Amino acid sequence: MKILFVMGDPHLPQYTGGAQSSCHELALELRAAGHDVAILCQLVPSGVVGLRNRFQRRMSGREAVADRIQGYPVYRQWRVLESIPAVVQDFKPDVAVAQIGQQVRVAQAFLDCGVPSMVYIRNVEMDELEGDPRTIPGVQFVANSQFTARRFESLFGINPAVIPPLLIPEQYRVPRGGKYVTFVNPRQVKGFDIVLDVARRAPHIPFRIVESWTLDREARDAMMALIRPLPNVSFQSRTANMKRIYRQSKMMLMPSRWEEAWRRIASEAQVSGIPIVASNRGGLPESVGPGGILLDPDAPIEVWVEAVNRLWSDREFYAEKSDAALEYSKRPELDRSSQAAKLLDLMRASLEAA
Repeated sequence: MKILFVMGDPHLPQYTGGAQSSCHELALELRAAGHDVAILCQLVPSGVVGLRNRFQRRMSGREAVADRIQGYPVYRQWRVLESIPAVVQDFKPDVAVAQIGQQVRVAQAFLDCGVPSMVYIRNVEMDELEGDPRTIPGVQFVANSQFTARRFESLFGINPAVIPPLLIPEQYRVPRGGKYVTFVNPRQVKGFDIVLDVARRAPHIPFRIVESWTLDREARDAMMALIRPLPNVSFQSRTANMKRIYRQSKMMLMPSRWEEAWRRIASEAQVSGIPIVASNRGGLPESVGPGGILLDPDAPIEVWVEAVNRLWSDREFYAEKSDAALEYSKRPELDRSSQAAKLLDLMRASLEAA
């Protein structure tokens, strides 16, 4: 099949996030199975990739221009929705999968071009759908967690299939033995204030803060001003080499206040037996499972400090949670060949219904 994934956000390497990594590794898995895969996403005009894309469009005179930086065609467009007819004409997909932003409008646009569509729901910000999914009958719906599926069903009465984020374990597996409590994505919705408060009360434990969503200069300066007084806290700019991050991590800290649909880094960390202290919001209970400690983000800070301290200091308890994390990473729901096969079955059903 020729499969086109569509994102309203930019894609790698212009933007990093769980949805981008999940889409990338899903594309690689499907390509390894013999399918032709491309991605349509938003263009960031700056940087090397943005400048190269603009140059290629100007020189070719074509609207649908793709690069292969990630190993497959990526169409980076100013306006994703408006570019769909041109991309369809160039790539000629058998099926399109709308995810992250305007999914209802995107799916309808592909149907209008004669291309069967699917919608992959990767968060519970349902206003981003920009429409009522009940108005696009015959479209297959997929959710990245049971939590996401339940929320979608409660709002629209549609029961989507559930396929957790696909990951390639070899991309993340490292020996156990890191030295940091690692927190990824220093944003308030991710519980950044809780992390700083725990670090302040546990000065004997080294913490590493890792950028994910790109911080502008003002946000970075504000964050560094908060970190600077804490000698046990260091900062790492965003990186494509997450193996290095996990190699240095003894545990992960995820005190999100936001309703995470899944939190992919939980699954990435657990393939190396790295346990997690996380909030009990959204899909985190599913992604963390027995391989960590789940707490209410509104619990007293002493509760968070105690959990981190115990996992850091109690060797027997740490070994128990580390082994549980590793075992949980091997559950059938995360078998990538089964995940890809399930998604392909749904795609074939979309083709048959068209």
